[in-house]
Amino acid sequence: MDRAEEIYNDTIRRIKARDNWTVPTESGFCFDGGIVTGSSTYTEEVSQSFALMPGRPALLVIQMRDAVDSDQKEPLTKTLPQLRAQMDRMSGHYRILRQGKRTVAGMDAEEVLFELKEGDITSYRFYLLALGDPSTLAKPHTAIQLLLGASSPDLKPEEATSPVDEAGALQTWDTFLNSLRLRPGAV
Repeated sequence: MDRAEEIYNDTIRRIKARDNWTVPTESGFCFDGGIVTGSSTYTEEVSQSFALMPGRPALLVIQMRDAVDSDQKEPLTKTLPQLRAQMDRMSGHYRILRQGKRTVAGMDAEEVLFELKEGDITSYRFYLLALGDPSTLAKPHTAIQLLLGASSPDLKPEEATSPVDEAGALQTWDTFLNSLRLRPGAV
């Protein structure tokens, strides 16, 4: 309990109000109506999910935290057999649309992009992992998933299938990843 109180006190003293449309000039973590300024002595992790089309299976998930040395031993290519095993357990069949290295927000990253077909339902599962750099907060450990379409007993096939075709899914992924950059003054 003492540790939780320490983290709370450290965070609460650094909170400032801010207008959501103003880009802060100081480093910190932004949230609706405010910013937690400066650096914390405690490891911070953020995870955010975005429903891209309410009522349709379309989700963007972003997870970020401080990079640590042990991260460098767990690249996406090392976990690819586990991802494939997970896909093998699903009904239907899958294919890898793209797999390899890319740069995102100045960080080295790896991606693997799957297309999954289950009867009349086509879905896309796109994964990106940037291990980050433990020597700088400017390159955090970053995991991003884009999930478009999913079979569901509650949805008709035309509602469960991806809202975009393969070209649209790839364009969405590339446009999003190419738009990521470090906020000026963030570190």
